[in-house]
Amino acid sequence: MSDMTIAARLVMVAAACAAISACAKTQARTMPSIALMTPQAPARVAVPVPLPDPDVAPEPPPPAPEPLARPRESQPARTAERPPASTPPPPAAAPAAPAAETPTVLQTTIDSSGLEQRTRTLLDEAQRNLDRVKYKELAAPARAQYDSVASFIRSARQALQIRNYLYAEYLAAKAAAVARELVKG
Repeated sequence: MSDMTIAARLVMVAAACAAISACAKTQARTMPSIALMTPQAPARVAVPVPLPDPDVAPEPPPPAPEPLARPRESQPARTAERPPASTPPPPAAAPAAPAAETPTVLQTTIDSSGLEQRTRTLLDEAQRNLDRVKYKELAAPARAQYDSVASFIRSARQALQIRNYLYAEYLAAKAAAVARELVKG
């Protein structure tokens, strides 16, 4: 046979395989859409409500019980000198200008001196650890941590000045923990 017939037969076999495989592909078949029948709404049930007769007046509320009278303590005799009722009250003093003081902070702990002492101890520890680290020898991420420790220390000291001991202790603990890690390397 010639090369042409073999090539033609191969092309025909390949085309037949392609055609057969195209028909063999899985196709998703959907169910025909069937409209669902919605049930009828239930019949409404009317419940009779007894209404009061408009001609009859409603019952008055029961009288309130009288408050118990407390025995009065002996009062000094009143004098006849009373200021007249029409006298206007004296003018109120002008409010003083608000002083530029530090804001007061509500203290919710009983042991503020102990909390302040712990905070100062943590701040001292963080500062000592920070002083042991050489800033110029640190890599960029370690420098960022060094800067954040310094910021925590500054913020904690400001919180101590306004007597916000809980926040100051929180910041001092963070500063001490990160400074400890910086020293470790």
